[in-house]
Amino acid sequence: MRKLTLIALMASISFLGFSSVASATSVGLVVTGVAFGGTGGTSDASSVTLNVSGSATLTVDVQVDIDSRGLAGLFMHVKFDSDGENELNVVSFTELSWAFVNMMGVTTSDLSQLTTGINSTQESAVGVEGQLYSFEGQSLGAGPASTTLTFARVVFSTNHGNVSTDGDDIFSGTFYPGETVGCNAPSCVITSSVSFGSVAVNLVPEPGTISLLGLGIGALVLAGGRRGRK
Repeated sequence: MRKLTLIALMASISFLGFSSVASATSVGLVVTGVAFGGTGGTSDASSVTLNVSGSATLTVDVQVDIDSRGLAGLFMHVKFDSDGENELNVVSFTELSWAFVNMMGVTTSDLSQLTTGINSTQESAVGVEGQLYSFEGQSLGAGPASTTLTFARVVFSTNHGNVSTDGDDIFSGTFYPGETVGCNAPSCVITSSVSFGSVAVNLVPEPGTISLLGLGIGALVLAGGRRGRK
């Protein structure tokens, strides 16, 4: 009986641990709008893919998925073109204050900007990383909990001719000392447990490149078949 009780207790602890991880607060970069120019392209929530002669203006929202511990403060920034290829330019950026209104129409919690605007910006250039430092919000009381909100919005344009297929190009995070994420409990800092999202801006491979890749794969298959017959 004692053994069964111990197993049940361990199972409960394991379940609680899994639940807390599964519902952890996260900060995502979400592509919410794209205006294509040139020959166009495709997009989803985490990436934009341009045709070789295409260009685009993309709207990226900083969306915060808040767990049951709540969000009392968020200080973070966005960086882009970290590889120095100057694929993107900032068109505009906005910090968004957010208030929670209950069913009675009463504002019960809010996240407000401590200062108007952000501290500094750095446009990317060849060999230079772009930065938007920093987006911030803090609640004087208990902040929002168990909800998703849009914390900030950035509009980028692509630099025609500089875009390449190189993985993620826009990043969110707490990159500098003093940038933190806090929950509603006193002196609660959850920065280390928060995941931060990114966005990729890439190219569709040219038809010639796809053909060469197909020929290469075909040659490898044939070579493998010949070796197998020997």
